[in-house]
Amino acid sequence: MVLAGGQSRRMAELGDKLLLPRDGSGQPILAHVAREAAGTGAEVVIAYGREEVRQAVAPFVPSQTRWLKDVVAWQGPLVAIANVFRQFEEMSADAEDVAECFHVVAGDLPGLQSAMLRRLSHRLRSGSSDVAAYVRDGRLQPLIAAYRWHVGRRFIDAVERGETRILRVLDDVAVDPVAVSAAEAWRLEPVHTPIDYRNWEIRRSARETP
Repeated sequence: MVLAGGQSRRMAELGDKLLLPRDGSGQPILAHVAREAAGTGAEVVIAYGREEVRQAVAPFVPSQTRWLKDVVAWQGPLVAIANVFRQFEEMSADAEDVAECFHVVAGDLPGLQSAMLRRLSHRLRSGSSDVAAYVRDGRLQPLIAAYRWHVGRRFIDAVERGETRILRVLDDVAVDPVAVSAAEAWRLEPVHTPIDYRNWEIRRSARETP
C-alpha cells in the first residue's frame, strides 16, 4: 500500500510533493515509489486523495496498479491505512489467504528501492514478529514497514475506537526494528519541504549514476 493522500502544505510554492520530478526523466516521486513497490512482485495499491494525483501518475506506473480513494482524506496515515484496508478486504474476500503480509510505504520517498522492501518482507516472514519496520534517526518508521495481514484489522479497530496515531497501535503488537546502513539511510529520507527536495536533488546527483 502506497500512501498518496497528503496535502503537501509544507511544500509551499513547489506544489504537490508527490508530483515533483524524481529525476531528469520527469517521473513523479510517487510513480517512482509505486514502481519500486511493484518490483517486489506484490500487487500495488495506491491510496490517493486527489484525482489530479491519480491522473498525473497513472501513465508512469504499471497498468495493473490498483488505485483506491481515501474516502476520508487528510486525517493522517492511520485513518488512511484503515480506510483503504477496509475497502481492499471488501473487494478481495480471500486476500488474506493469498497475502501473508503487506507493506505500507509513504509516497514521498524518492530514494526508495525495491530491495529495501524485500528485506522487510524477508525479516517478517523469517521471524515471529507482527511488523518489520525500518528505523531512521533512532525512530521507528511505520510508513516504511511490512505488516502481517491481521495487523490491518487492528488498524481498522483502532480507528473505530477513535485512535489517530499509528505508533499507539504498534505498542500492542510485536515489532522487529530493522536497522538501515549509513550508506543507504539517505534513501529513506522523505521530502516534506522545498529544502528537503533540494537536498534530495543534491544527494541524487552525487550518489546515483546517470
